[in-house]
Amino acid sequence: MGLVATAIVTLATPLGTAIWAYVFSFRNPAISLATTEWEPVTQSTPAIAYLLIVTALAAWLWWRSPTPRRLMPPLVVGGFLVFAALSMRNLIFVAPALAFLIACSAPDRSTPHPRALVALAAGAALGAVVAYAAILGPARNDAPGFAAVRYALKHPPKHGRIAAYAGASSYVLWRSPRTPVVIDGWLEHFSPAELRGNYGILRGWHRNPTRQVDRLHVGGVIAHLPGAIEALKAHGFKVAYEGGGSVYLVRRGV
Repeated sequence: MGLVATAIVTLATPLGTAIWAYVFSFRNPAISLATTEWEPVTQSTPAIAYLLIVTALAAWLWWRSPTPRRLMPPLVVGGFLVFAALSMRNLIFVAPALAFLIACSAPDRSTPHPRALVALAAGAALGAVVAYAAILGPARNDAPGFAAVRYALKHPPKHGRIAAYAGASSYVLWRSPRTPVVIDGWLEHFSPAELRGNYGILRGWHRNPTRQVDRLHVGGVIAHLPGAIEALKAHGFKVAYEGGGSVYLVRRGV
């Protein structure tokens, strides 16, 4: 049955069997240099605690549900708990799965729910949305390092690509699709050597980064770590712009 379900789901996706090449691409060991969202939950103590609390709450809700108890709701929650344990990225799906279990476990009531409680819950949810929008934001253009990115957009290297963190590189491509960058946010599309080379330059792993620079055809770098900046300055790069917590360097003669 599991194989049949897998085959049906595979053929139902727009990518078809290519979906599995996409899934397995996240086994790239160098992706963790840029993001940990695909890593197991064991890397985060708060995340582990969250999953344990949800597991206990789900078990308690199912045990307190009216008989005969249905197996489908806890199986759904269990599946999403497993997905979250395998990848931090899936933590966001645990709460909706738990809400589904709560809805399925609620006893039948002959009287309507108190409107005051419903209004209180709705007000709390709305307040959380407003607080997020007012305090956390969406991302702002004045974030640290943005000034260097903005300068690089107006003054790209004449030859070679820009080495930067995935977020900055993706922004560069969004604003100027013709500006070449070493990597972008589609991390799974790059080989481990490309990812290690890009982040090795940005993090100053090599006293002489010339080999990585030549191999990746780097003409400009947006960096913020002093060690990386000094290594680049000592081996063929000059500072074109400095401000906002980051430095834009270009290769001499480029």
